[in-house]
Amino acid sequence: MDSISPDEEKEILKEIHNNCAELLVMKTYDMVYRVIMAKLKKIQMKLSEDEVNDIRHDAYVRMFENNYKRLKQYDPSKGLDLKGWIILITNNAVIDYFAKKLREKKVLINYRKLLEDLKIMEEDEDAEKKDVQIKHIKKVLPHLKPNDELAIQLYYFYECSVKLLAFLMDITESNAHTRLHRARESLKQHIKKLKDKDND
Repeated sequence: MDSISPDEEKEILKEIHNNCAELLVMKTYDMVYRVIMAKLKKIQMKLSEDEVNDIRHDAYVRMFENNYKRLKQYDPSKGLDLKGWIILITNNAVIDYFAKKLREKKVLINYRKLLEDLKIMEEDEDAEKKDVQIKHIKKVLPHLKPNDELAIQLYYFYECSVKLLAFLMDITESNAHTRLHRARESLKQHIKKLKDKDND
C-alpha cells in the first residue's frame, strides 16, 4: 500500500481545507484500487475492470462531496491516520456498491429453500401444506429483529454467500453462521406462536 508521509499528510490536509485534492488523488489513486481488489478477493467476488473503477469513482465522490466533508472530518486523535481514513471510506464504498446491486436485483424469493432449512415439515408433505407454511413465513418475517430479518433476506432472497453476508453485515463469517442459525430459530418460534394463536 502507498504510504503517506507526515509532511505529505500536512500538505494534503492543507489542500483539502482549501477545497482542493490534487495531491490526495495522486498519492492514493492506486492505493484505493488495491483496497477495492483486496476486499473483492476476501469475499471471493469478481468484478469487471469497469465495475472496479465505478467503485473507485464512488469512493472519491464520497471524499469530495459536500465540500470535502468526509475528509474534513478526519481526526488523527481517533486512532486512524489519513491513509486509514481513506481506506475506511473506500471499504464503505465497496459495501454500498453491493448493497445497491442487491436492491436493484430482481428478488427471487426462495421460500421453499428456507422452509427446508427450518425443518418444520416432513419432506413428503403435500404442496398445499407447504404453501400454508410459506404464508406463515411471509407473515412473521417482518417481526424478527432487524438484523435477523436482514440475514434471512440476504441469504435466501438475494442468494448471498455466507462470506458476502458477513461482509455486508460487517461481521465475521463465524458470526454470520451464528446469525443465520439464530434467525432461523427465531423464525421457527414466531411461526409456532402464530400457529398456536390460530388454533385457539
